[in-house]
Amino acid sequence: DKAKVIVHVLLAIVFLLAQIRCRPFVKEHCALADDLEILGLVARLATVSVLAFVLIVDPPRTLSIVIALLVILLNCFYLAILISHFVSQFTIRLVRKPVEKSELKGASSLADLSKVHARNAIADIHKDVREMAEAVRLVRVNGQVELESTTYTTVRLVRVN
Repeated sequence: DKAKVIVHVLLAIVFLLAQIRCRPFVKEHCALADDLEILGLVARLATVSVLAFVLIVDPPRTLSIVIALLVILLNCFYLAILISHFVSQFTIRLVRKPVEKSELKGASSLADLSKVHARNAIADIHKDVREMAEAVRLVRVNGQVELESTTYTTVRLVRVN
């Protein structure tokens, strides 16, 4: 069990360093997706590192409780940041597109109006995803397949026979 936990710590370090080095997500919103991913990987690394420490060193019970509470607080902080960014992006999308009068036909309550706003926000998200998909294409360069995009980092795909 200890060896598995150490491998998890090493994997967490590798993926955190790869994320910091590559930063593969879209560079809009001040690279928010990259920052959230790094924060999540840091929380994961801290969690598995503390677990490895507790399993290997076997500290006194009070120290274990304090460490566990710190890890729980770190993960709650990460979730709070993630939820706040999700809510802020969703509300920005709601405010960005005005509601047409034709969409308000039959809307008699605040709940109906919220449904219209949510439908518009989801349509905007679908539009963004379609635009991202159109911005990417596969090209063959020197016998290798590469992902070519003006928005994303170029990735070389290795063909496995």
